[in-house]
This record gives sequence, C-alpha cells and structure tokens, in this order.
Amino acid sequence: MKKIAYITLLDTSAKSNGVNKKIFAQCKAFIHLGYDVDIFSMTSYGLMKTNLITGEYHEEKLSKRRNIFFYNEVIHYLSGRDDDYHMVYLRQPFLNESKNLKEKLYNFLFRWQFSTSKKNIDLIVYMGAFTKEIWGVKALRIFNSVDISQNPMIKNCFSKTVNDEPIRLIGVAQLAFWHGYDRIITGLAEYYKNSSNSKAVYFDIVGNSDFGGAESELKALVDKLNLRKYVIFHGPQHGDALTKIFESSNIAVDSLGRHRSNNEYNCSLKSKEYCARGLPFVKSHKDDAFEGTNYFYQVPPDESAIDISELLNWYKRVDFDPNEMRCFVENELVWEVQMEKVISALS
Repeated sequence: MKKIAYITLLDTSAKSNGVNKKIFAQCKAFIHLGYDVDIFSMTSYGLMKTNLITGEYHEEKLSKRRNIFFYNEVIHYLSGRDDDYHMVYLRQPFLNESKNLKEKLYNFLFRWQFSTSKKNIDLIVYMGAFTKEIWGVKALRIFNSVDISQNPMIKNCFSKTVNDEPIRLIGVAQLAFWHGYDRIITGLAEYYKNSSNSKAVYFDIVGNSDFGGAESELKALVDKLNLRKYVIFHGPQHGDALTKIFESSNIAVDSLGRHRSNNEYNCSLKSKEYCARGLPFVKSHKDDAFEGTNYFYQVPPDESAIDISELLNWYKRVDFDPNEMRCFVENELVWEVQMEKVISALS
C-alpha cells in the first residue's frame, strides 16, 4: 500500500477543532482511495507522528526551531528514516488573513523558505480564484468539502415555513470578524423598525470566539440594539445537539465579511455543510463551487446591513430541492472527490 505523509503545524490532538476535523477528513479520504497515511503534527513537545489506520503514534522532541521551520524539521526527520512515502502533503494556512506583525513576519519567512525548496515541490493545491501557477509552481484548485456522514439532512427541509410561523436563520462558526454576523444583526434591527414586517425572524448563533473577542462584540451589539429576544447565542454545539438546532432552521448564514480580510473570493466549509443538510444560505463572497446553482442568496461584500425583507422574499420565491442539494454535495464536494484530483494531478 502506498504511503502519504501529511504534515501540519496544528496540534491534531484536539479532534473537535474545526480545522482538525478537515485534516482528518482529508486523510480519511486518502485512506478510502487506497493509501496509508501518517500525520506529522506539531505539539508542545515537538513532533507527533500518528498512523490513521493502526492508531499507533510516536512523539519526537525537536530543536527549538519550530513554527515556521517545523516543515523543514519534519523533512529532515523523514530523510533519516526508512519510510518510503509516495507523497508528502504539507498543509499551510491561508497567508492573506494575517493581521499582526508576528503573523506578517511568519508569512515572510514562509515565502523565503518556500523559495529555497521550490525545486522539490511538484504541485501547490489551493482553494480560491482559478490560476494555473502559484509562485512559478503548477497549481491545482480544489474545493472545500465535507464528510457527508457528519452532516445529516434536516427533517423539515422539504417544507418551507408558511403563514405566521417564524423564520430562523442559523450561523455556525468559530466566530471571527470575517464572518460578518453583525450585518445580520443590524439588518434585524432595521427589519423590526418597520411595523409592517409581521413575520418573526430569529438568528441562532452557534459557536464561540478565539479571534479578537468577536463573540463579545456581537453580544454587545445585540444588547445595544435590544435584540436579545431575536438573537440567540448557543455556544459551541456538536452532534445531536447541533442537529436539533438545525432542525428548526430555514436559512443558513455563511461568511458575510471576508472582504474585511481582503479576501472577496472564499471557498468556505460551512456553505458545503449547510448544502449537505439541505439548507439554502446567504453569503457575500464569490465561490465557484456553487456556480450555476440556486442554493444561495448573494449580498454585496461591504459593510451594509443585510436587508432581511429581501432575504425572506428570495427564500419564498426560489424553489429549492433539498435532495438535489445533498446529491450535489455527494457528487462534487466530498473529500474523496477532491483528493482524487490531487492524486490524478501527480500521476
């Protein structure tokens, strides 16, 4: 069986972390495609090697040249071993979302390190606007994808809310400024100012914040606009508890503020999870994964409040087919499909 070394800066021991879920889903897809996979991740001690098929792991103390030099450390470690890897897959975080000096320095050092080892790189796999090359290396675009088994279709997605029943929006995220949920909240404030709007609309926010206090800022905005009745913060939810909240939802909220990180093109994971569950969604960025579908409501990538009335009119007007949405994800946006592209591009 051919082997793949999957290298990431993240400590993969926190399996509930959203990015780690993606890493394990990608590796699981490689296994389904017939490969053995070792994950090399960074821990507080040094290097952790984990085989996903056997579950066996080994920890190796590395020198203090960690973080940006971690990749070189792992490659050096591999060069002294007998393991014969068919492919080495290095996962690098998105560079354009760095905000502080430390992150910008990290990106500068990464680019420098890349330039010194470019000759050893056969392919850059990326998500974003189409391009044939990145930094002079052949590039392959893939789309963010899901583990379909972890995203069950919601039961009520076959019938739209009618008459006086409320509409519920849902946003699931590790909250950050680029999610732009404040645009929904300010939109709700404008919506409820109009006495002719008799339909009740609620916004369920699932998740918390590790990025600059975004959750606290949203809660403060809700209090300022007197919207506690209509905006509910559920905190992190998983499994059946998360599915229960989805069951009462009508429209999902994808990122509405990616322009704040100078990224108006984004291939978000959440939109794929929403689609797998049969939920239409609202977004502000461009995402070619859904080109030609009617599954989403597009709003401008700016700071304007979301027009809730227009959003509801779109929801009533468009004929969604939840079964079609789920089949679309199963055929186009699962990790086996994306990782097969990677393997084929290297064949």
